[in-house]
Amino acid sequence: MLRPSTFSIEYDTSRLELINHTEGGITGWSRTGLNMLWIGDENTNFNGTMIELKFRVLNDAAGGDASVTLKCSEGDVADHDENMYYPIIVSGKVHVDAGDPAHVHTLTATEAVPSTCAVEGNIAYWTCSGCGKLFSDAEGTNEITAADTVVAKLPHTPSEKDDFIENEVEAGCETEGGYDVVVYCAKCGAEISRTHKTIAPLGHLWGDWTESKEAKCTEKGEETRVCGRDETHIETRETLAKGHTPGEAVRENEVAAGCETAGGYDEVVYCTECGAEISRTHKTIASLGHLWGDWTESKEAKCTEKGEETRVCGRDETHTQTRVIPALGHDWGEWVVTKEPAVGETGERYHTCNRCNETEYQVIPALPSVVVIFDEIPFDDVAKKDYFYDAVVWAYNSAPQIAAGVSDTKFAPEGTLTREQALTFIWRAKGCPEPTSTENPFVDVSESDYFYKAVLWAVEKGITKGVDETHFAPKSKCTTAHLITFLYRCLGIGQDGWNGDAEAWARREGLLEGLDYEAGTKVPCKRADAVLLLYRELGKPAEDDFIVVFD
Repeated sequence: MLRPSTFSIEYDTSRLELINHTEGGITGWSRTGLNMLWIGDENTNFNGTMIELKFRVLNDAAGGDASVTLKCSEGDVADHDENMYYPIIVSGKVHVDAGDPAHVHTLTATEAVPSTCAVEGNIAYWTCSGCGKLFSDAEGTNEITAADTVVAKLPHTPSEKDDFIENEVEAGCETEGGYDVVVYCAKCGAEISRTHKTIAPLGHLWGDWTESKEAKCTEKGEETRVCGRDETHIETRETLAKGHTPGEAVRENEVAAGCETAGGYDEVVYCTECGAEISRTHKTIASLGHLWGDWTESKEAKCTEKGEETRVCGRDETHTQTRVIPALGHDWGEWVVTKEPAVGETGERYHTCNRCNETEYQVIPALPSVVVIFDEIPFDDVAKKDYFYDAVVWAYNSAPQIAAGVSDTKFAPEGTLTREQALTFIWRAKGCPEPTSTENPFVDVSESDYFYKAVLWAVEKGITKGVDETHFAPKSKCTTAHLITFLYRCLGIGQDGWNGDAEAWARREGLLEGLDYEAGTKVPCKRADAVLLLYRELGKPAEDDFIVVFD
């Protein structure tokens, strides 16, 4: 529980002066002047002296008792209840003896002392021997302080004599000189000011340079000079080396050239003054080459066996050269037919070498068959003048049909070839062979796709592995480079094709003739170019076939 109390003190101010108070051990005071507020709680108990007051008796105060009252007013706390406690307030009396009689000053005069520039002076003043107070008048009515009695020093008077020069130091060649300009007081002699003046270095008075050490070819020289102000000041500098004087070049380490080996020598230049080597340049003498004699046969050549011939160098007989004489080859006689060929059936023949009597047998090709071509296509975007016309006719009329149109009347020759179309065209051109396995490694190829068997067959034959282990990417664009590689692998020529083998083969066979293939492997293949490449390799009639065209 809080205990708010505000205390105030009443006393006879005509007789007493409150000079001090001491709190008696209780805490929680908040004081403004003599109005004090103490706030405690229900756990705060105090029994004893709350506060001690000290008074001074005023001069001429009457004797007797003087009352002192400590009053308490109730506080106002927001959460107080009926259980509020207040301290017990005590009033008392103070016995006052009669005050001392009024003080009478006893004054002693101090004479005025004038100030100088050396010491302070003072005014005339009076001091009370009883209370020690100071006064500016003999009656003791105007009290002053000790500081009020002081008269400040007078300013110095500069001497009329010229400024004094002290601590003078002469300047040297490289060192500063200087002196102090001093002003003194004419009356007391005290130093008023001191200013230091600086004299700049005078600098050297150098004489002429004289050689003190001669320069040589590769060694620097020296020259010196002396200061005219101070001969102990000497300056030295280097002079450049003279450098070598080249003589005539001479040959050293000379080696003669041989038939096959180069010769050479060192071209050296020496200094004519000190003999040092200035430069060394190696010169090469080209090999002389052989002086070959005539070729002479050392081994006779035969029909199927190479011969040899040699020759000797005229400069060095240990140098010989051997070359091969090509085999003579057989001197074949006329062919003798032992079996005549027929349509679809080969024949046989032989001939004999007139030189070694070796006999060679040869199969005679079967008689040519008849090739039938139907020159009829329904496409209005393919004309006879087009470079791919024969290829489209072949692809459309082949059995099985290699390539149909994108509609009944359109072939779309400029259309982009896809991967599924590329392998399907090749598979059909090979006669639609059945794959031996039904295992399908690709998640993007299903049994219902028209290209299903073509892809399985191509995987079996090593023509393609897909874009990765589980994807074939059938709708992706197929480049000309891809199609050449598929065809290259299909024919069993090679299994690589990406290192240039397939492209080299295609160029050698004339498959790329007239096609725009310079753009590189990233250019998609056109449908027209695709059937043309297949036609040139798989469908074009042989030169000795009989061709019958039905328009």
